[in-house]
Amino acid sequence: MKPRAVMATVVCGLLLAVASLGTGKAQAQAWTKIDCAGSKITIVPMDRCWHGPNLTPYSAMQAEKLAHRPYGPVSCVFEQYSADAATATRLVYARAMIVNRSVGERGCFVGDDKSFPDSLKRLNAFIQQHGKNWSAVVEIAGVRGMRFDLPRRKCFAFLALGPSFRGGYIYHYHANLCGAVSGAPLTDADIAAFVVSVKMTPDLL
Repeated sequence: MKPRAVMATVVCGLLLAVASLGTGKAQAQAWTKIDCAGSKITIVPMDRCWHGPNLTPYSAMQAEKLAHRPYGPVSCVFEQYSADAATATRLVYARAMIVNRSVGERGCFVGDDKSFPDSLKRLNAFIQQHGKNWSAVVEIAGVRGMRFDLPRRKCFAFLALGPSFRGGYIYHYHANLCGAVSGAPLTDADIAAFVVSVKMTPDLL
């Protein structure tokens, strides 16, 4: 996966574009498509899954425009996963940063997103280019996010945190849900159902 490359799926004339994290060529090449059975984040619906480069506190905080802020000893390792799907009725994407508990110090944690809510507008390349009419931050189904519009679709992007650990979190993820190409609005119930569908499987503490 190229550093600023776009993964596109054409669904009823709409592109789903996903931009990778990181700025260096080596980082970008480390994003690889994986079997979704091996992903630590899953969503419904889900067509494709990706594993990004593992990050240390140094590499993560040095990466240009990186919204996530991991903390802890320099031996900490943070994994990145993403998943996406595109149909006529749903356009979904989620990207997670998660502490790898099997290596490094056990005191590692992921910090809050200091760029929120602006980070939602940069969630992927397509949203960054075409997202419009962003609302104020609202809380729905226990997550903070914003409603916005894409061509022919009504959407909601949000940040989810948790569980808490040593002043931070074991993981956090950003995600977006867009409705049908008819432009029908998303209800709070639609959003809640998607939030519930997102599953994280972090390493055990």
